[in-house]
Amino acid sequence: DGAGSALGFTGGTFNNTGGTIDAINNGIIGLNGVNITGGILSSSSGGKFTASNNGNNFLSGVTLNGTLDLASGTGIERISGGMTLNGAINVNSNSVLAFQGDQTIGGTGTITLGSTGANNRITTEAGNLTLGSGITINGQNGTIGGGQVFVAGPATLTNNGTISASVAGGQINLAISGGGLTTNNGVLSAQNGGNLLLSSAVTNAGSGHIDAIGTNSVVTQNGITITGGTLNTSGGGTFVATNNGSNRLAGVTLNGTLNLASSTGLELVTGNLTFGTGGIVNINNNSVLCLMADTLSGNGTITFGNTGANNRLSIEAGDSVIG
Repeated sequence: DGAGSALGFTGGTFNNTGGTIDAINNGIIGLNGVNITGGILSSSSGGKFTASNNGNNFLSGVTLNGTLDLASGTGIERISGGMTLNGAINVNSNSVLAFQGDQTIGGTGTITLGSTGANNRITTEAGNLTLGSGITINGQNGTIGGGQVFVAGPATLTNNGTISASVAGGQINLAISGGGLTTNNGVLSAQNGGNLLLSSAVTNAGSGHIDAIGTNSVVTQNGITITGGTLNTSGGGTFVATNNGSNRLAGVTLNGTLNLASSTGLELVTGNLTFGTGGIVNINNNSVLCLMADTLSGNGTITFGNTGANNRLSIEAGDSVIG
């Protein structure tokens, strides 16, 4: 209860249903191999919760109104039974935040991936993780979804909020384990010079969209299918496809720039492509845009560059239509 004091929970299960645990006045509450069930975890005035590097750390059906620090040192926290997140979870120093089983994360909070550690991870263990409309995942370096640590099995992600690579020079990899699908009803984005790497399939549903905003901001498609919705670029941001024959655009609208010019890239259109506001495809460095009996519609431009003898707009089997 003094300024800067510490309290630890070690081992076993702590039933906090109907109760509140407070970290205040720079106080630290450490979680070490403990399962806290229900109730509220609250921090203020510099207080915070920390988790040790222990796979038995669980938060089950809790409300976090404060800060969970998985950044200052390597830590593990497993989330089950859902969570209301009205505060912040910081993930850095090769820490793991593991969402286990079918669950929903509600509230108006933020999960931030830091700058240190090649293995900062927000894992989707077996099941579907749903992010509420008020939830933001952002930051610099790390992976979302991949590298299941505790429970192997099919996993999917439903994003109703915002996932953003938001720090210059950083990269966040969206890679749901086992090639699981991300259903995006919200926003996937790169901004401020960050790179969002899409390594597992994305279906944009409802008003879902993918954005690259600002100079050097890049959304990279890496061997996956993107279905539906809009791809938006502005302020110098670009959408890039790697040199991978599994890159597919199916029924999307391009509002901005698809960059197949800076390096060799490969993009297959498998469900028609609509050019919307500022729609441009640049082809250079032996890149290929393939039409698979599809229609290009709207008002856009495809431009061939000056480098590479094999820059191609290929017409694969079937009848393709250029509007």
